[in-house]
Amino acid sequence: MKQNCLWIFLLSAPLLSASSLGFQAACSGTTCTGSYNGNTFTFNGPFTNAPPYNPFIDFSIGTNGGAFTYGGNTCDYGVLLGGGNCYGEVAFGANIGPPDPAGYSLGAVVSVQGTGTAEGWFCWASACPASGPPPPLFNVDVRAIYQFTLTNPGATEPFTWTAAQFSPVPEPATVVFAALGLLALAGFSRVRRFIAQHHQV
Repeated sequence: MKQNCLWIFLLSAPLLSASSLGFQAACSGTTCTGSYNGNTFTFNGPFTNAPPYNPFIDFSIGTNGGAFTYGGNTCDYGVLLGGGNCYGEVAFGANIGPPDPAGYSLGAVVSVQGTGTAEGWFCWASACPASGPPPPLFNVDVRAIYQFTLTNPGATEPFTWTAAQFSPVPEPATVVFAALGLLALAGFSRVRRFIAQHHQV
């Protein structure tokens, strides 16, 4: 039993650390919230290159508005106008187009998924470099799920983008480690069955 617990721990530890410290984000309307390495962030549009037909959510702090909150600080255009020093920019998404409307009725909600990237830059006050953007806050591969609602059947753009979710793509080393752990558990179970059968004889 102790060996079983050990293998379960060895198998689950990297997966738990990957999910708790990885990138997660969810967007609805013009607001996205998420976390990275245990720190939460929020950013508000308006977004450029907006969904649904070029579905990369992209915005930067400036005359287009927008706000980026991270580590308890909020960078927006008001802060910049007031002489504050901050920088915020986000670009993430995947090349996912809307679904085929055939067979769906008005109001139908359809989800599509694929892989993409998530990049974000943020700095505050003295942490900002003298020139240029700060180093990326995050730059990760993600699995993206986009949600579309059929709002205008028969039109050129029948779907409206309504939400998105982004989660980290497991690193190859994590996948290999998990596979080895599962194989070890299977082998250990076979050995225990073999021993139990021979003890009964």
